[in-house]
Amino acid sequence: MKTATYDLICNQGATFTRPFRFGTKDPVTGGFGSPHDLTGRTFIMQVRENYGDDDVLLELSTENGGIILEATDGRISLQASSTHTEGSLL
Repeated sequence: MKTATYDLICNQGATFTRPFRFGTKDPVTGGFGSPHDLTGRTFIMQVRENYGDDDVLLELSTENGGIILEATDGRISLQASSTHTEGSLL
């Protein structure tokens, strides 16, 4: 899969959850088609002050429990607890 870049907003001290769904595009309607099976895949998200910075402020992954998979439905969910977001990352 391709690498993607998103600007996400999270309130300080709040629990952050952001779902994503991976699948095909329906050729007729242009909407969501069939989900990709993500079984066996791993995901990682890194938060940086600016795109391209070397310093990683927060890392979420399937390995550390920060990214939850619903593999056969093509869904992932980013999860950052209020503890992760309570202090200033910047």
